[in-house]
Amino acid sequence: MRLMTAIALRIGDILNAKGMTQLELAERSGISQNTITNVLNQNYNGMNTRVLYCICETLEITLHDFFNDPLFDEKHLEY
Repeated sequence: MRLMTAIALRIGDILNAKGMTQLELAERSGISQNTITNVLNQNYNGMNTRVLYCICETLEITLHDFFNDPLFDEKHLEY
């Protein structure tokens, strides 16, 4: 699995668990809805730590908690 796929799936899982929409995430994080949609659709090749940090902060999780998931097991990731 590509790293961007794992990131998109993880964000989607957390959004679902928190009952939050993409629009709510965009509004609360200050990241454009277009960027959020592109990240979740894996069309955002310019993924950077600032965007991911803002998403995690808005979802009230740490970067450690975000990446501490089986989706990011190195055995399954392609870079």
